Amino acid sequence: MDSTTSNSGALDSPATAASLPVAPAAPAAPAPLVDFKIFPNLPQEIQDEIWRKSLPGPRLITIAERLAGVLAVVSISQHNTNIHALRNLLRALVQPPMALQVTRKSRAVALLHYQPMYGNVLSAPVYIDTNKDILHFYNHRALSAFDRICRATYANIIENPLIRAVAIPHRHLTTTPVNSLHVTMNVIKTWHRVKEIYMVSPAENGPINGFGVGEMKMWLTLHRRLVLDVMMGRQQSTWTALSVFFLREEDLEEMFG
Repeated sequence: MDSTTSNSGALDSPATAASLPVAPAAPAAPAPLVDFKIFPNLPQEIQDEIWRKSLPGPRLITIAERLAGVLAVVSISQHNTNIHALRNLLRALVQPPMALQVTRKSRAVALLHYQPMYGNVLSAPVYIDTNKDILHFYNHRALSAFDRICRATYANIIENPLIRAVAIPHRHLTTTPVNSLHVTMNVIKTWHRVKEIYMVSPAENGPINGFGVGEMKMWLTLHRRLVLDVMMGRQQSTWTALSVFFLREEDLEEMFG
C-alpha cells in the first residue's frame, strides 16, 4: 500500500521545471564539403563553367554481380523469376562525379549532364551521361540478368534507348562462328539504338571465333539495319551505321577506366 500511495502522490504533485523532460538539441546542419572563400565571388557564369570543366570524360560503368555471399542467397539462374531479388544482385562499379556532391550549384551543373538511371534494375541508381559513358557488362551472367530485369521493369523501352555505347564480353561465347555471330546479333536487338558496341576479348584483338574483324563488322552493320528497318517502320533515314570495336579488356580499361 505504501508504494501505491507514494506513486499516487507523485502523480498528483504539480510538475516542477526541474522535473520536466528536456527536449534533445536539434542536430547541427552538416558542414559543406568545401568551404569556399573567394570562389563564390566569381560571376555565376564563370563558376558554372568551372564546374562543367571539372566533370569527367567518358566513363566505363561496369555492371557486375555483387559479392559471392549475396549470390549464394539468391540464384541468378534462368529459373529464378523473382525480379526484386535479382535486382539486388546487380550493381554498377563506378563513382558518381564529384561535382554532384560539392555544393548545390555544382550539383545543378552536373545534373545538366548526368541523370540517375536504372533505379528499378540495379541495387541503386547510377548517374550516367548518356552521350559519353559506356555501359560495360562484366560477364554474360550480369548481361543476362540485366536484360531480364530491364524487360520486367520496362527499362528496355524507357532507358536502354538512351545509352550511346555498350561493351560486352566475348570470353564466354561459343567457338562456333555462326553461333557467336547469333549471340552478338541478339545483343544488337536489345541495344538497337546504340552508336558503338565494344566486343571485349580477354586477350586477343581479333579475328574472333573464326570471323575476321572486317567480316564481323559487315554482318553486324547489316543486321542492325534490318532490325531498325523493322522497329522503325522501315524508315531507313532514321538509322546510322553502327561502329563495332574489337579490343582486349586491358585496352578498354586503359581507354575509359
